[in-house]
Amino acid sequence: MPYPTHDDSLTPERIRQADESLTGLTAHRRTGPSLAEALALLTPLVDEYDGVLARLSRALREVGRYLSQETTVAQSDDAVEAWGNYSDAAAVLKEWNALDWPLPILQDITRHQTAPAGDATDAACR
Repeated sequence: MPYPTHDDSLTPERIRQADESLTGLTAHRRTGPSLAEALALLTPLVDEYDGVLARLSRALREVGRYLSQETTVAQSDDAVEAWGNYSDAAAVLKEWNALDWPLPILQDITRHQTAPAGDATDAACR
């Protein structure tokens, strides 16, 4: 999937709305959705390449790059530390890509739970 291009309509409000969506997801999870529904909502969050963690990692890396290259930012010890903190956070988030590894296993479990008894899929699950 290609990286998105710059969007002039990106605002702090839109970022807050994304945050509110994650808060809503957390609240919804507490209502006890089915495994299939929970996985459908989880998948876009943890996808190794396009999930929220991967995108946040790229965004933080870009902030770090910006701080290191922006000529209006004085290259003080504080600025270098800030750049390092964003870069470190990006690396940590990238390591969390392992969160998408269990998804196929959980999706298989879901398929097996929803397969009608006697179905060929059901037999393969045993």
